[in-house]
Amino acid sequence: MAFAAYIPYILAAVGTVYAGAAANANAKAQSQQMKNDALTARRVAGAREEQQRRTNRQRLAAQRATVAQTGFDPNTGSLAMLQVESAGNAELDALTTRYSGELQSLSLENGAATVRASGRNQQTSGFLNAAGVLGSGYARYGMGPRLMPESAQASFRQSELIAQKGGY
Repeated sequence: MAFAAYIPYILAAVGTVYAGAAANANAKAQSQQMKNDALTARRVAGAREEQQRRTNRQRLAAQRATVAQTGFDPNTGSLAMLQVESAGNAELDALTTRYSGELQSLSLENGAATVRASGRNQQTSGFLNAAGVLGSGYARYGMGPRLMPESAQASFRQSELIAQKGGY
């Protein structure tokens, strides 16, 4: 059988390998962007946390100043407890801000891992499909006729001659 009969199978196999490699490259790029976004989310959360702490310090200082103007001792009794509770709540706010940024970052990192795995799977699928296409071509034009019973081989050769002459 002429080599020309294998060309469509070879081209199809190369195409599936190329498509799988392109999908993998695209997934790697998308994954890298998601990892960069995760790092940015972490940095933004850190900046917001620091901003929250600055705002809280100013608010607590204003609270202490207001209490001091009234003549009460802010370091004793219920005023001291109020300040401790306010400081605790302020710190909880700052930590919650960081936590939400960490959750966003982890979500992006998990998405990046999923995208990378998908790209690897698509590349593997491309290789497997290429092997299937080449095996199909080999079975059809290479080994296929030899595996057929004698009567089927004659019919196969006849259909090949008709196909080469432009029949069907």
